[in-house]
Amino acid sequence: VKASFNQQSGCYEIISVHGTKRFQQVFINYGSHDNQRLLLEYGFVTMDNPHSVVYVETDLLWDVLKGDKSLDQKIKFLREHDYLQNLTVSREGPSWRLMTVLRLVSLPQTLYHLWKAVLHGQALCESLEQWSVETATAVCQRLQRQTQTALEKISHLLQQCEQPIRQQLEM
Repeated sequence: VKASFNQQSGCYEIISVHGTKRFQQVFINYGSHDNQRLLLEYGFVTMDNPHSVVYVETDLLWDVLKGDKSLDQKIKFLREHDYLQNLTVSREGPSWRLMTVLRLVSLPQTLYHLWKAVLHGQALCESLEQWSVETATAVCQRLQRQTQTALEKISHLLQQCEQPIRQQLEM
């Protein structure tokens, strides 16, 4: 298979080099991508995508964690070790990476030396694990509120659009 953007036709073309006759229907597998990746790479999203995730922005995370007095020190550590990338929530719940960050943030200064154990999945104590789960729940609730607010704004904007534009956007 050869795939590329055709400058002359202005279309993305997928050409089968063998095995498929012209105008036959084919199945294209884009791989295990969330809707953000599908939109950015291919220009579409799918309903009920099992690979869909919501990305957790660090600002939202810090807002949820703002009561922690040693948060600045913890943020510095997480940034230095590149742990703040790809923090996500899916229909299965918070990602392993997000939960690991929350477990690291849960550590009091007296337990900082156990950070590698956290990375290896070792449970430290029930109270810290409970705090991590409760914080993940708070993050999810915040994401849900943000999404609801955004949908309400979009709905309001749609109501203010002229009919032809509204019909296009509703498609």
